[in-house]
Amino acid sequence: MLDGDLLILTTQALLCLAVLTGGIAFLLWLRRPRSLRGKRQEIQWAGTAFDASRVTPRIERLRQDPIGALHSRPHPLRHAPALLAAARQSICHLAYFHDSAATVEARGDVGPRADRPAA
Repeated sequence: MLDGDLLILTTQALLCLAVLTGGIAFLLWLRRPRSLRGKRQEIQWAGTAFDASRVTPRIERLRQDPIGALHSRPHPLRHAPALLAAARQSICHLAYFHDSAATVEARGDVGPRADRPAA
């Protein structure tokens, strides 16, 4: 045998031994007794009760007038008219909403279409 072959054979044997040892250690770690796994700390809960006095008037209002109670609180996101106008303008500028020049010439109209109301 050559020295290079002996080196490769030794390296492969040691690698197999390392993998085998690691596998055995992992299997033993999985099968360890519960006493060695470490005890979890028991959580001590404070045990506070739910105070329903703050919610009771709203529940009564809901039972008496469900629609009124629904609209009693404003929507948290008020959309500013300027934001809506900016969104409308950006969508109107998309190519999907524009007639191509060939379509306009084929229809023969120059201005707004007759079936659409003028904006």
